[in-house]
This record gives sequence, C-alpha cells and structure tokens, in this order.
Amino acid sequence: MIRWSSASATLALTISICLVAAQTSSAAPQAKSDSAKETPSVPTFRAETRLVVVDVVVTDNHGQPVTDLTKSDCTVLEDGKPQQVQFFELRKPPAQPKISPKIELPPNQYTNFPTKPSGSAVNIVLFDVLNTPTDDQLYARSQMIQFLKTLPRGQQVALFQLNETLHMISGFTTESDVLIAAANKVLPSHSALLDTASEKQEVEDQTTQNEQLAQGPSHPGSDAASSPMSNRPGVGLAPPSAFDLMRQFMEDEQVIRSQARAQITLDAFSELARAVSGYPGRKNVLWLSEGFPISFGVSPDSVDSTRNVQGNLDLVRQTSGLLSSSQISVYPVDVRGLKTLGTSITGSGTSAIGYRGGKNRYASTVNSQDLELQNIHDSMKDIAEQTGGEAFYNTNDLKSAMSQSIERGSTYYTLAYTPSNRNWDSKYRRIEIKLAHGLKADYRRGYFATPDQPNPEEESRNRLIASMQPSAPISTMLLLRVQVLPPNDKSPKVRIDYGVYAPDLFFTDSPDHHKLGKVEFVAVARDKDNHSSANASETLDLSLKPDHYDAIMKNGLSAHLELGDMKAGAYTLRLGVMDYGNGKIGTLDVPLTIPDNLQAETSHQSSEKP
Repeated sequence: MIRWSSASATLALTISICLVAAQTSSAAPQAKSDSAKETPSVPTFRAETRLVVVDVVVTDNHGQPVTDLTKSDCTVLEDGKPQQVQFFELRKPPAQPKISPKIELPPNQYTNFPTKPSGSAVNIVLFDVLNTPTDDQLYARSQMIQFLKTLPRGQQVALFQLNETLHMISGFTTESDVLIAAANKVLPSHSALLDTASEKQEVEDQTTQNEQLAQGPSHPGSDAASSPMSNRPGVGLAPPSAFDLMRQFMEDEQVIRSQARAQITLDAFSELARAVSGYPGRKNVLWLSEGFPISFGVSPDSVDSTRNVQGNLDLVRQTSGLLSSSQISVYPVDVRGLKTLGTSITGSGTSAIGYRGGKNRYASTVNSQDLELQNIHDSMKDIAEQTGGEAFYNTNDLKSAMSQSIERGSTYYTLAYTPSNRNWDSKYRRIEIKLAHGLKADYRRGYFATPDQPNPEEESRNRLIASMQPSAPISTMLLLRVQVLPPNDKSPKVRIDYGVYAPDLFFTDSPDHHKLGKVEFVAVARDKDNHSSANASETLDLSLKPDHYDAIMKNGLSAHLELGDMKAGAYTLRLGVMDYGNGKIGTLDVPLTIPDNLQAETSHQSSEKP
C-alpha cells in the first residue's frame, strides 16, 4: 500500500544543489502566484488519501498472459466488501526493448535516481546462502549462471546475496556479461544457523542410541540385546528423563537458530524493499533457497508455529508493508530439486538395523522428512501467494524456473483503489480479485492496515547506521542528487552538497501553520580496505513557513557537509539521508580521489600560516 498526495504523485527527480539549477523530468508542483505570495496568511490545503496498489498477473488455461482486459472485467473485494477501482492499466515489455539512457549530470554530481525501460518490470535474483546447505549452493550457482547467459536484450536484472546480512553483488544492469562476472563472485559458504537434514539425523541418531544403551536390552533376541554395545558397564544407570531433557534441549537449540534465520531473512527483505523502492513498477524477486522460514502478510490469528514468526509480528507487518509499497512479488525457487528421502548410510542409529526398532526408526525418519518437505513447500506457496508471485519446487531445472519467473512477471495489470474501511488498525485485510471469463489471477492476497506514525528515533537511527555500511545495498526510498568537490588549493576539505526530492519527506503541521520535519544527513569516507577514514553528519529540525515549504517542494531540500584531514588516496563516499518522520532512507556511493601533490601543497600552505 502506498500513500499518494498532490505533491508526490509524480516520479520526477526535482532537486537543486546550491547554485545548480533544478533539473526536472516531469511536472513539479506549481509555484504560488504573485498574489498568493503577497498574502501568506491564506491557508494552503493539501488533499491526501491512501491507495491500495495491486499488481495482477492474468493468464489463460494454457498459462499464456491475457492482455485485453478492461476495468469492467475486474471486481475487487476487501474483506469481502466490493471496492471501487480507480486505476487500471496494463504493463508489458516493449516490443523492441531499449537500453535505458544514463542520466547526464555535470561534473562532480551524482544521483541515486533509478532508470529502467518504460512499462517493464525489473528482476532481482536473491541467492540465499543463509538458508541453503553448502552442497546445494554449488548446483544452484551453476544454474543461476546458465540462466544469466540466456537473458534477453534489455532485461534489467540485479543480483543480491543473503548470508548473515544482505549484499548487493551487482546493481540493475542489462549486460549479461556484467551479471555473469558478478555471479562468479558468489562463493558457497556454510551457514552457522542452518541445521541440515543430515545434521538433524545425526543428532537424533546419537540421542536415540544413548537412550537405548542406557535402558539396556528389553528381552533376549531383540535388536538392542544383540548389540555388543548394550553390555557395557554402567549401562542403565542414567534415568531416561535425562535423555528426554537432552533431546528437548537440542530441539530448542534448533528452534532458536531457525527463529534467528527468520529474523535475518525478514530484515533482508525489508532492506531489499528499501533498496528498490525508487524503481517504478513491479519488481520480481527470484529467491533461490532451500529453506523458507518466514511468511508475508499473514493474519496474526492464523500464524503457523512452524514458520517462526510469532515473535516477529511487528517485523512481519513492517516487511509486508514495505514489499507492498515497493510492488515486490516473490518467486521462491527450491534449489534442492528432486531428492530421495531417507537416512544417511553413514548414520550411527536409524540406519543401523542392529539397534532396537531400526526398521521402524527408518520409516519414522522418512515420514518426518516428508512432512518437513511438505511444510517447506506450503511456506513457498504461501510466500508466493501473499506477494503475487509463484513457487517452483520438485524440479532440477532451476534455470527454467528462473526464466519462467521473469516471463510470467513481466506482463501484468496495475490496479488501485481507495479502501472503504478508513480505520487503520494494523489488522490484516484480505484482498480478493474476481475476473470475468474464468481466468487465473496471481496477486498479493492482503495487507496490514498500518497507521502512519513515526518509528522510534533509536530504531530509525540504527537502521540508518546499518544502511551506511559498505555491504548494504543502495537505498532509493529517498531520491537524492549530490555534488562532491574534492580538496583544492583554496579549500583543504571535501565539500558535499545534498539535494533531496522533498515530496517524499514527511511533514506535520504546527499550530502556527509551520511545516515540521526532521532529516539527518550523513557522509562516511572509506578507503580501499573499507576502513572508515572520515565522517560527518548534520540533523535538520525543520520548521518551515508556507513560502519556504513551497520552495522546498519545488526545488528540493538542501544541506552541506564537509570532510577534512583526509590523506591522499582513493576513497568511496557513502552518502545518506534519513527522514525521521516516515523512516525513509536514501543512500548513494560516490568515488573520490585525493592526489598526493594536493596533500603536499595543502600541508605546505598550512605550515606557512602564522
């Protein structure tokens, strides 16, 4: 769900920096007339309403996209009540894909304003190391590279990796060679929070074996009695309850690790949504993983304990809202492919028929694995359904699954409606879309009606700090344009001028008709080893008169920072802006080089000062 106002309905980048004229790509809010400027006491009214925006992929009985629907062919229900559709438009790839032109800026100026071909969706490949065993990562990586080699011309794809945090391996590009080179940098690694099937089996086997040895033989001729290990001295001294406690402890440890993975995964999807928020239209996320420990947009009353979200409901609501407002649809792809269920031949317990109940234990293990796999597939289907994507599993052709995800998510309808229920009570609301002609529709099935309220400042501050780390993806929730001037013979400092697209900022009204807001600007310089070399920040507590507010809405919000005492060398500046009112963040990376001769000249001038 997104919020539109008269000022933010345009996606234009309209910001100005210092004395640089504002560059506008579409209509901005009009400046007041001269008569209006002469009578500042006249109040200005700005209408604002909420729209629920839903992307709908419509296919026929043969799975082919349907492109001839009109608004009258669609009925939208929210919690069973009809809603009036206010916007309905078909989005599909252009017949002749064009490479997006780069934004031409003057020297020393940079922007995080995203570009993409008009009318098409963008695609994100998320390679999940956190929730995938190392062995299966190798095959998934190979299939991912094969998929990237087949990308059609003009198809924009970005590559992200999830381990303990989310990393952007490659930003959006249409050049497959760039993506393949980036994919080759994705190296398999072990996830310390993941319990693989073989590890679970080993723990279960060892616990069962110890328990059986402690109990001793049940009767002559039994499996346990035939084992020479059952006659060890001291067997039977430990009470069975001790092993129950041990088993429970191990199960609790597995749950804790699973919940940790769930929280990290939710955080990653939130960060991903912030990173791509500035790109208009649909974003298809191809999630390559073997574990899916989360769910999006589910009702708190129906949360399944196996999905590990009970303790993360606030985070689920937040992540679900970010995915909705960023128009993200998830396509989960199970990288395990087709696998045979059963126990390892190296297992010490369940595969050893010499122990009591070996055959029954084998059957129990297979049933347990089958149930676990079914739960994973159910989670995948739920994730896809809640975000408008599609789940792919029980296939070894991962390359084809990725290709189908992009193909099916490239043609869609975007519709929007204003909910008849204006009570923003944070509860989950179910969306149902009915189409004429019995067609199939894939769309997100609901949203949390979260009220507009600022996040706690400490939480927002921590999120800003995380966004300023070198591994964090660039965020486009706030669009900015910056000018970075390196040191020269007149100034020994790095000078940074910011311009922020102001309609995306959040303001409240004061009793004296001022617009109140709070925005923080941050700059961090890191050397080639990613060590912090210099930093600066400034927080603006804004109280704007009407004419000043209108000027900022037209030209952007500006700020100035300086970095000093930097040695010669090559640096990367991570520049960030955060609005404390709505929690939106914008970041940008800028290259910076300080030459040796400049540093020497600056030092010489400093030494000559009296």
